[in-house]
Amino acid sequence: MPKLKKGLVPLIVFVVKVGDFVILNLLLVAFHYVYEKYMPYEIQTEEKTIWVVVNLCYGFSVSLFGVRLVDRVVGIETIIRNAFYIVVFHFVLLNCSFAILNIFDVSGWMIFCFSGSMCLLLIGWRVSLRLILKSYRKKGGNLINIVIIGAGEVAEQVYEEMKADVFSGFKVLGFFDNNVKSSEIIPDYLGTLQDLPAFCNSKRIDEIYYTLPITTGQHFMPLVRFARMNIINFFVVPDFNRVLKRKIDLLFLDNIALFKFSTEPLSIKSNRIVKRVLDIVFSVLVIIFTYPLLFLILVPLIKLSSPGPILFKQERTGLKGENFVCYKFRSMTVNKDADNLQATRGDTRITRLGSFLRKTNLDEMPQFINVIKGDMSVVGPRPHMIKHTEEYSRLIDRYMFRHLVKPGVTGWAQVTGFRGETKDLKQMEGRVEKDVWYIENWSILLDIKIILNTVINAVIGDDNAF
Repeated sequence: MPKLKKGLVPLIVFVVKVGDFVILNLLLVAFHYVYEKYMPYEIQTEEKTIWVVVNLCYGFSVSLFGVRLVDRVVGIETIIRNAFYIVVFHFVLLNCSFAILNIFDVSGWMIFCFSGSMCLLLIGWRVSLRLILKSYRKKGGNLINIVIIGAGEVAEQVYEEMKADVFSGFKVLGFFDNNVKSSEIIPDYLGTLQDLPAFCNSKRIDEIYYTLPITTGQHFMPLVRFARMNIINFFVVPDFNRVLKRKIDLLFLDNIALFKFSTEPLSIKSNRIVKRVLDIVFSVLVIIFTYPLLFLILVPLIKLSSPGPILFKQERTGLKGENFVCYKFRSMTVNKDADNLQATRGDTRITRLGSFLRKTNLDEMPQFINVIKGDMSVVGPRPHMIKHTEEYSRLIDRYMFRHLVKPGVTGWAQVTGFRGETKDLKQMEGRVEKDVWYIENWSILLDIKIILNTVINAVIGDDNAF
């Protein structure tokens, strides 16, 4: 597949903005039709003026906030947030412009409905384009050429992350390091740091990642100047990334750079209130629309599958390390090892119906009662058995950090490949790392994304569910 040339990136931005204006004006046509047909009075202001004002205000809004979907590293939630900010600013600007121009015969409610519709359509349009662009990059299009300075552990970590992120279009050409012995262990060793300028001049290099210690690198500033002169993005990867696995904010005290540990979003009361509102609303809707049918069908089937209660109740570790009783539909035969042994693939304790319930997440449905009670959240780190908490809290650094928030019916770890049995310590460490990342990067849009991914996984199936 031919690569998308770097000079065509502005064309992608142009296409996005053209699509924005097409949506805007089609929506104007639709609302104009509704206004004329259903409103009891006619608009006195010249309609052409309104159309011009709406388009000019939108043009200013989109130029202010930009088009984030073409960025290499950007999440869906960032694209949604960007589109939301554009529409909100457009709404405010539109009302101010109408007031200045004395256009008072346009209903404020109509403007609000127009902006709400625009927000939904704009998000849909931009997210769809982002998915198309990511698919194109995965197939080898729109790649950027990258070289890494250094051949140590940090360089390897950068390489592995870029290699795993096939959707961002990173193409690592190789490594430069003054230790020539690196050529014996690194297949993509390109030479010493003195060889870098010549290599960059012979190839189209877009980005350089510097992973060596700055304090001992006499080549650092010459390389920075070279990158600037040749319009190459230059990134410094600090060595402490290996030990500080958390989000850090960069601040400046005059010309002095300061690194500050970020505050966990859910330590802020307003964020906890927003999350709790989502928990209650979502859980109430689930209970109202699914519980009557679920209990009507599953109660007799569970009873017929094997002797025992309908609900499985187990003490698990919750917020701040406090234990609570977690509810599930019983998917196993009654056994003495339920509180000690984790379910494994081919586990003979799991009933035939239980296997179906676990694959589709239906066994977790009673946990929405836990959410209403306040023991759990819809999204959060999965609650573990007390035995696992006692065991892994001694073995894994920051394991107890995951209990800073309420456990969830589903979580970031579960939708990113860490669902089900943990066969060894490394798998549990991976799950904990995902849980910690969720806590440090929480947003309401991230919660919605996890919920949608959970539903999709339940429909299409998950290999780790058994």
